[in-house]
Amino acid sequence: MKIIISKTFEKKYLQKLYKYFDVNKFVDKLNKSSNIILKYPHFKIKLKINLVDFRWIILIQNWKYIIPIILCLKKDKNCGENIIWSKIKKEVLSIEKQVLIDIENKDYEIY
Repeated sequence: MKIIISKTFEKKYLQKLYKYFDVNKFVDKLNKSSNIILKYPHFKIKLKINLVDFRWIILIQNWKYIIPIILCLKKDKNCGENIIWSKIKKEVLSIEKQVLIDIENKDYEIY
């Protein structure tokens, strides 16, 4: 599957976490991950990159594209330790809306 990185996602999450990994490492790990369904079509992923634990929420469209929505450190109190849909639903849907607007405006990169 191809991975779409929107400008919103990059600014909100990736830029803060570049000290742990670069985009290529991120894309590589995301492609090799195993998913856990959170609330279809949203999936949560637990990954370790360079000995640091991360939690992700992704959106999968047509089983062709992975679109990252949220990325956080495991030790982040808001979403890291245990991602529960009822607690983060509003944030996920809000960010998803922004990400999809980016995609409509062709403000993204495909890896």
